[in-house]
Amino acid sequence: MHSLNNSLEANFQEEGFTIIDHPLIPSPMIDAAQSQIEQIKQGIFDTGLSPTGMMNIQDPMGVQRITHIHAANEAFYNLVTQTKLGEVAAKILNTEKVKVWGSQLYIKPPHSGQNGHVGWHCDAQHMPYLQGDLIIAWIAFDEVTLASGCLQYVKNSHLPNAFATPLGGGFQDLDSEAKRLAASNLNKSWETVPVCLSKGGVSFHHWNLVHGSGSNQIDQVRIGLSVGLASENFKILENIPDYGLSHIIDHPMYCPVIYDETTTKPSSYVHHER
Repeated sequence: MHSLNNSLEANFQEEGFTIIDHPLIPSPMIDAAQSQIEQIKQGIFDTGLSPTGMMNIQDPMGVQRITHIHAANEAFYNLVTQTKLGEVAAKILNTEKVKVWGSQLYIKPPHSGQNGHVGWHCDAQHMPYLQGDLIIAWIAFDEVTLASGCLQYVKNSHLPNAFATPLGGGFQDLDSEAKRLAASNLNKSWETVPVCLSKGGVSFHHWNLVHGSGSNQIDQVRIGLSVGLASENFKILENIPDYGLSHIIDHPMYCPVIYDETTTKPSSYVHHER
């Protein structure tokens, strides 16, 4: 595991991820956000803004997801904007500014079985309309282990031509897909790293890193918040469907700048390319 005392950027560039296995996010902020989840599921948004999507939120066996949850609830917004998340991301990206382009709350009910899997994928394949230095932070709301369905990273899989393109996050047979991907490049080792985190721990992974997660086999729910982050060179490509992101990318609640060395005032720096 890597700590803040190591070179975050070097670890990230070499392996495709950085794991901070001590609490980066204070427990009171985690608890405040977690206490709001049921209210959000019921359609109560204390910021006056709604999430951009709520999927399978009552499914007792599958993965429940709420997109852009930080814009809909003050506790989640504070968790994303008022912690060291942006500062650490800036070190990893070697940038002066860090912007949020999305968030997604993942809830895995207890004993979710194969329906609780998230298939091997890289985030870039699902969002081809984005370009730039893009990373994803994953925040653990409780201790996360293999048994509870933690993320698993494929080491060095962010490098060009590492493996074939995964079938995607919706494909749930992890073992068969892992065998197919490993066989696609016999000159490269398929090495998985379980992202076991303590409460408030955070992992950061590359936009192109292959990752997935298994089912939650324990008696308690597993909750994690994924936050998409980007540097100044972030771009939204035109003429590719972006599912409405271009309409909210400059909104201070949906897509805030959470770290800026040059000024304390949030700024907009997204570029649009044809």
